[in-house]
Amino acid sequence: MPHKRNPKLAPDMIELSAQIRALAPEAVQALIHPHEADSGATAALDGAIEEALVKTGDLLVRLRIVVTGLELFPARMRRNLQLSGSMLGSESVMLALGERIGREEAHRIVYEHAMRAATEGLPFQELLVADPRVTGHLGAERVAALLDPSAHIGLSPRLAREAAERARAAAG
Repeated sequence: MPHKRNPKLAPDMIELSAQIRALAPEAVQALIHPHEADSGATAALDGAIEEALVKTGDLLVRLRIVVTGLELFPARMRRNLQLSGSMLGSESVMLALGERIGREEAHRIVYEHAMRAATEGLPFQELLVADPRVTGHLGAERVAALLDPSAHIGLSPRLAREAAERARAAAG
């Protein structure tokens, strides 16, 4: 049975992360100043490390609550992305077009089509592809590729796989 989500957890987790980061300067200062005769700096360093470990443990417990029972529905995620009518990729189209005709003109053209798509309910990609000012420089296939949401995930899949591998190694 999945754990009931607590909407207050996310802000609490952000606050905890901030508290942990705030301990770093204290620890660094203590590292700079300790020597054999300075037990105060050593105690400050030990205290900062202990507090960071306790807060990190609390953060991990909260994170586990958040991700327990988490289910991904890729088809639904894609449908949600498509609700924007492919306009999430508008900046990519504008930047690619801007390389050919200048940023201002590209911005004006892409904005014009985005507004028509939004106000008239027309498909954004079709508006772009029908415009020779766009396809004369990018082509229909390039426009489609620039608007594809999967083209905007960057290194996320690799980073997620690497993080999962590290977590499995640490747990095993």
